[in-house]
Amino acid sequence: MAPTSFRGNRGHRRAGLATLAHAVSAPPELPDPAPSLEDRSMNEQARTESGIESKLSEISERLSRLETLSRGGRSTYLGGGRLLVRCDLDAVRTMYIVDAEDRLIMPNLVADGLYEPLVTKFICNSIREDYHCLDIGANFGYYSCLMAKLAWHGRVMAIEADPKTWSILRDNTYINWCERVVLLENVAITDKVGQATLYRREKRAGNTSMTPPHPEVLIKSGEPPAEEFTIECAPIDSLLDKMSGRVDLVKIDIEGAEPLAFRGVSETVRLNPRVRFVVEWSPSQIMDAGFNVQEFVHSIDDLGLRPWILEVNKNTPVSFDELITIPYQSGVLLSTEV
Repeated sequence: MAPTSFRGNRGHRRAGLATLAHAVSAPPELPDPAPSLEDRSMNEQARTESGIESKLSEISERLSRLETLSRGGRSTYLGGGRLLVRCDLDAVRTMYIVDAEDRLIMPNLVADGLYEPLVTKFICNSIREDYHCLDIGANFGYYSCLMAKLAWHGRVMAIEADPKTWSILRDNTYINWCERVVLLENVAITDKVGQATLYRREKRAGNTSMTPPHPEVLIKSGEPPAEEFTIECAPIDSLLDKMSGRVDLVKIDIEGAEPLAFRGVSETVRLNPRVRFVVEWSPSQIMDAGFNVQEFVHSIDDLGLRPWILEVNKNTPVSFDELITIPYQSGVLLSTEV
């Protein structure tokens, strides 16, 4: 038994010596070196910058919410079914008397402090102080007064067919101190001089048009029958003398009668090849007014104008085939510039 026990002890001794040799030969594991003063400073700076960016983002978000909230609620009831609404835009401040019973434009104007944001932004960014502008379908003067404040050294013609709405347009021109710049015209824009019959909707005066609204539309919206009236009409070209022959920008919103307006604009385009048009695009209204949309875009093409879609950060060119497929745009830019 003794030899066996001796050999076993010697094996344990060999294993122990091997472990010791390995421990002696292997380099000791050293802890990671402490970061230098420069590294600690850079890490601290990165954390600080990250914290600042997060705080700035939070502040920006809060300011955006405050700006949105501050736009609404700037209205005062004047009596007699009239509201006074104040609008603060980046470029100018305007105020408007509006019909308190209106269900088309007034709610947005009171709640948001602006109307048709993309068109409004385009107008604010495009008009220079000496521009000559036409606002066709001016309604109570939202764009007319805005144009006049921007083109204070130019001229603005505000054209509204509805005599009742035109009287509010006139008042807004004066309360905004724009009467020196604005020319007021109570006519309908068509393709020739004469008279036109229009139909006024009592609670949606902005939808006054050359075609009576469908009875079922009035029933659903709780409106009384439309009021028929007759007004003088004229083509755009006939207004050139009053604008000294110069037109830089034209806004058109006449509820589907746009094809008639463009039939009487060739001389204006010829004399002002860089003129730009911002037009409400509503194929359904154009067809309801009795016009062919395809023929309308052909007439625009014949004038050398090209369509652009107004967007938040840029304007995007589209083909006429693409334009026809778009059901509605509050404003489409038509320009000879490519």
